[in-house]
Amino acid sequence: MSETIKAIVAGKDRIIAVWEWQQAGDLYTITKNAAREIEHTNLRLDRIINNSRLSAEAKRDDRKDAGLDSLKTLAKSAARLEGLRVEHQARTNRLAAVAPYSDGDAATALIDLEIARHLAAMKDESARVIMLVTGEQPRLTEAVLRLPPMLSGLSDAEHRRISAAAIERANPTESRLVADEAEQLNTASKAVTKAFKLIVEMTGAELVAQVAVAGEQAAQLVNVPQNVIESIQARAERGAA
Repeated sequence: MSETIKAIVAGKDRIIAVWEWQQAGDLYTITKNAAREIEHTNLRLDRIINNSRLSAEAKRDDRKDAGLDSLKTLAKSAARLEGLRVEHQARTNRLAAVAPYSDGDAATALIDLEIARHLAAMKDESARVIMLVTGEQPRLTEAVLRLPPMLSGLSDAEHRRISAAAIERANPTESRLVADEAEQLNTASKAVTKAFKLIVEMTGAELVAQVAVAGEQAAQLVNVPQNVIESIQARAERGAA
């Protein structure tokens, strides 16, 4: 039975996610907590706005503080999701019969990176995906599944499709469970990102502050190009030196 996970903002329901699986486990909890964090922030903002003892400046500062507290919480959820995604990928690769890197085996990693560069340079993107989905060149598929999708010029959805096909070939009985977990991860990640965006809109959090609290998860959470994030982070590092 599916569940529509919502958050009430300014008296209106905002849909954060539609959960199609068992309503239990870490991924479900993270998704639910993203919605709760929005509502918690909304309540804090209402209390601040309605506090007649606060000046306009104090209210503005308190709103920013409330927003940053919630954004930090969501960044922790995003970090937890990243850890779960790494664990999922390791299980996926085992089921797809893709051997992990061995300690000290730099040669395989270098070859994989060269394969990824070759694939990313292919002009026929559809042909690239079909080749990897069918597994007609197993060594190329292995490299793709060991590396992040972007290095091979693939979208996350294409990478999941290639992974699912590899599992279906090597371990068909587990393929459905792994595919479900991948969708759950995707749903939870989108919910956390949406919650982050909504709280930014509600509190007016400045871009530099967003990047700072998001930390290593800024690329997922902050709604600006990657080069802007990297520039802000570089300036922060120079300032801290």
